[in-house]
Amino acid sequence: MQKTFSMTEKISSELDQSLFVAHLSQFASKTGFSRPSKEHKAIYTNVPAGNYSFRVKAINAENPKLNVTRIIHIRVRPPFWSSNFAILLYCLLFASLAY
Repeated sequence: MQKTFSMTEKISSELDQSLFVAHLSQFASKTGFSRPSKEHKAIYTNVPAGNYSFRVKAINAENPKLNVTRIIHIRVRPPFWSSNFAILLYCLLFASLAY
Protein backbone atom coordinates (compact mmCIF):
# COMPACT_ATOMS: atom_id res chain seq x y z
CA MET A 1 0.00 0.00 0.00
CA GLN A 2 1.29 3.43 -0.86
CA LYS A 3 0.14 6.52 0.98
CA THR A 4 1.10 10.03 -0.03
CA PHE A 5 0.54 13.09 2.09
CA SER A 6 1.52 16.71 2.02
CA MET A 7 2.69 18.78 4.92
CA THR A 8 -0.01 21.11 6.15
CA GLU A 9 2.57 23.56 7.42
CA LYS A 10 4.82 24.69 4.61
CA ILE A 11 8.46 25.58 5.02
CA SER A 12 8.91 29.10 3.76
CA SER A 13 12.31 29.79 2.35
CA GLU A 14 14.00 31.00 -0.77
CA LEU A 15 13.60 27.69 -2.59
CA ASP A 16 16.16 28.41 -5.31
CA GLN A 17 18.91 28.64 -2.70
CA SER A 18 17.66 26.02 -0.23
CA LEU A 19 18.52 22.37 0.17
CA PHE A 20 16.38 19.90 2.05
CA VAL A 21 17.22 16.92 4.23
CA ALA A 22 14.73 14.43 5.70
CA HIS A 23 14.74 11.77 8.39
CA LEU A 24 12.16 9.23 9.57
CA SER A 25 13.04 8.46 13.20
CA GLN A 26 12.95 4.89 14.52
CA PHE A 27 13.13 3.66 10.92
CA ALA A 28 16.10 5.31 9.27
CA SER A 29 18.08 5.71 12.48
CA LYS A 30 21.15 3.97 11.04
CA THR A 31 21.38 6.26 8.04
CA GLY A 32 20.38 9.53 9.72
CA PHE A 33 19.27 12.42 7.58
CA SER A 34 19.16 12.07 3.81
CA ARG A 35 21.75 13.80 1.67
CA PRO A 36 21.03 17.50 1.06
CA SER A 37 18.96 17.87 -2.08
CA LYS A 38 16.70 20.32 -3.89
CA GLU A 39 14.21 17.46 -4.26
CA HIS A 40 11.00 18.15 -2.30
CA LYS A 41 10.17 14.53 -1.51
CA ALA A 42 11.32 11.61 0.61
CA ILE A 43 10.47 7.99 -0.10
CA TYR A 44 10.49 5.23 2.52
CA THR A 45 9.46 1.67 1.70
CA ASN A 46 8.60 -1.33 3.87
CA VAL A 47 7.96 0.80 6.95
CA PRO A 48 6.71 -1.49 9.74
CA ALA A 49 3.78 -0.56 11.95
CA GLY A 50 4.66 1.92 14.68
CA ASN A 51 4.97 5.57 15.64
CA TYR A 52 7.46 7.76 13.81
CA SER A 53 8.64 11.34 13.65
CA PHE A 54 9.35 12.67 10.17
CA ARG A 55 11.78 15.61 10.22
CA VAL A 56 12.50 17.94 7.34
CA LYS A 57 15.19 20.60 7.43
CA ALA A 58 15.51 23.45 4.96
CA ILE A 59 19.12 24.57 4.69
CA ASN A 60 20.05 27.89 3.16
CA ALA A 61 23.81 28.31 2.86
CA GLU A 62 23.61 31.99 1.95
CA ASN A 63 21.39 32.97 4.89
CA PRO A 64 21.54 30.59 7.90
CA LYS A 65 18.69 32.52 9.56
CA LEU A 66 16.38 30.91 6.99
CA ASN A 67 17.26 27.37 8.17
CA VAL A 68 14.01 25.76 9.31
CA THR A 69 13.12 22.36 10.80
CA ARG A 70 9.61 20.88 10.82
CA ILE A 71 8.40 17.66 12.45
CA ILE A 72 5.34 15.54 11.62
CA HIS A 73 4.32 12.68 13.90
CA ILE A 74 3.10 9.65 11.95
CA ARG A 75 1.40 6.47 13.09
CA VAL A 76 1.61 3.50 10.71
CA ARG A 77 -1.07 0.95 11.53
CA PRO A 78 -0.55 -2.76 10.93
CA PRO A 79 -2.36 -4.38 8.01
CA PHE A 80 -5.75 -5.86 8.90
CA TRP A 81 -4.55 -9.48 8.78
CA SER A 82 -2.02 -8.84 11.55
CA SER A 83 -4.14 -6.53 13.73
CA ASN A 84 -5.33 -7.59 17.19
CA PHE A 85 -8.91 -7.81 15.91
CA ALA A 86 -7.90 -10.18 13.10
CA ILE A 87 -5.91 -12.39 15.51
CA LEU A 88 -9.01 -12.59 17.75
CA LEU A 89 -11.09 -13.62 14.73
CA TYR A 90 -8.52 -16.29 13.82
CA CYS A 91 -8.64 -17.68 17.36
CA LEU A 92 -12.45 -17.75 17.37
CA LEU A 93 -12.51 -19.43 13.96
CA PHE A 94 -9.95 -22.01 15.06
CA ALA A 95 -11.86 -22.68 18.30
CA SER A 96 -15.16 -23.11 16.41
CA LEU A 97 -13.54 -25.52 13.93
CA ALA A 98 -11.90 -27.50 16.72
CA TYR A 99 -15.18 -27.75 18.63
